[in-house]
Amino acid sequence: MWILFNLNNLHLKKPLDGSSMESRIIHSKRKVNMFPIEEHHTLTKKGIAQFVAQQGGTERPVSQHDLQVIVHHTLDCISDALAEGRKVELRNFGVFDVVTRKARVGRNPKNPTVTVQIPPKKTVRFRPGKELKNAVSQLGLAE
Repeated sequence: MWILFNLNNLHLKKPLDGSSMESRIIHSKRKVNMFPIEEHHTLTKKGIAQFVAQQGGTERPVSQHDLQVIVHHTLDCISDALAEGRKVELRNFGVFDVVTRKARVGRNPKNPTVTVQIPPKKTVRFRPGKELKNAVSQLGLAE
């Protein structure tokens, strides 16, 4: 048996029998209202858990602590996959993957005649999905 929570177009499933905390993410077409935070504030893991708690839609009540644990484990799963060099694809949200930046020559802004070799390095790239791009494009431009 599973508990089902809605997380902005995603459903997280958690086993009720106390077995492993592995979560499955399933796409949903249900649209969710605004986050319970003020405009222009940073959204934190705790804020995500509070948002999920306010959405309801679970078979049983879920404690705030359990929601925070689920959010934490979900983000840990994404981080661990990226640390292993794997691609993480969240439908209608976006894709995280690891890319290698080439070695390049940098310059000191205070002394532009001095060049510095910057070695190649691995970094995380995020490519937003179509729905996220559309939602962000609807934001008003600051003038």
